Amino acid sequence: MNDKNGIVYLVGAGPGDPGLITLKGKECIERADVVVYDYLAATELLGHAREDAELIYVGKKGGDHTLSQDGINALLVEKACKGLVVTRLKGGDPFIFGRGGEEVEVIIEAGIAFEVVPGVTSAVAAPAYAGIPLTHRKFTSTVAFVTGHEDPQKESSNIDWQALATGIGTLVFFMGVKNLENITRQLMKHGMAPDKPAALIGWGTTPRQMTVTGTLATINAEAAKAGMKPPALIVIGDVVELRERMKWFENRPLLGKRIVVTRARKQASGFLKMLSDAGAECLECPTIKVAPPQSWDALARHRNRRYRLRHRRLGRHSLCHGLGDRRLVVHGKFDLLRTQGIRQSHLVVHYLEKPLARCLQYGIVAGIPKPLPDRVEIIPKLWSFPGRFDK
Repeated sequence: MNDKNGIVYLVGAGPGDPGLITLKGKECIERADVVVYDYLAATELLGHAREDAELIYVGKKGGDHTLSQDGINALLVEKACKGLVVTRLKGGDPFIFGRGGEEVEVIIEAGIAFEVVPGVTSAVAAPAYAGIPLTHRKFTSTVAFVTGHEDPQKESSNIDWQALATGIGTLVFFMGVKNLENITRQLMKHGMAPDKPAALIGWGTTPRQMTVTGTLATINAEAAKAGMKPPALIVIGDVVELRERMKWFENRPLLGKRIVVTRARKQASGFLKMLSDAGAECLECPTIKVAPPQSWDALARHRNRRYRLRHRRLGRHSLCHGLGDRRLVVHGKFDLLRTQGIRQSHLVVHYLEKPLARCLQYGIVAGIPKPLPDRVEIIPKLWSFPGRFDK
């Protein structure tokens, strides 16, 4: 093995929910010089990469391949041979229908060091998010993971349909949407009852998750009616009946909603998490940036103006510089402002997590504070409004 080479980490990115990445997987992304990622790897995970890391997309979507498998193998070897740390980010688990084994074989032949970081496979995660336990003492103790899309160059199928139809309690098929009709037909042909419960789970563990249920005889029609398309997982077995009682993820109020968040990137994390926890798909599109002004001289030119000060993340600047007898309406925690030179005498009123609308409503901004109610509803701040206002 060449000591001058870098190293390749084959990392399972999980099934789609970025929160399901392993700690070691996250560490591998953070230390990478190059991140080579797939179509099904959550793009949020790229946020863990260094700013100077090279990000290379090699996704495969249906018949549309950004790069062939041979091309991906060659890319990993090329980058590692330059002495770089390469993280190969693969959806789900690298060794479960992810062609990770083929990539490792090429890496070994090139004499490059490598490590494999297992990931949470969609075969387990997607049914769990759909409320379907793959095993249950009252239903079954056996599970099989099966590809629904075999190598088209093979002369015959390696799938033992007889064994699957009669000997396994729960079947999970990957990449089987386009072959759903053939899968159900083969299972019924080899002895599985037509009324066996079945489910199709699209975009499992993501805000786009959608689940369709039926029986072996009806699931194909139900999937067509719902317009189900890849990526989707097929689950067949009596455990599917538990979904009506156990479903939880699809009960979230914002599931299926796409929301654009325009807050400054460093300030959006809490708000994004709140929306994501409610099921929304969040798109970050920062339109503002909170930063210290180049000069505080503007304060001296407007002695009778009122200012609203966003102190968070502005850094430890002497914010009282040039204030003189001018006063501020402050939105935030006063104890943090003390460390930055703001004195109580500078304040018209101090608010703790009260929206700007409340200030306007009670005339605070006009400089004549009115009595405030004992209890004020706390709502998330949805905007940033730094700078001058006087009406």
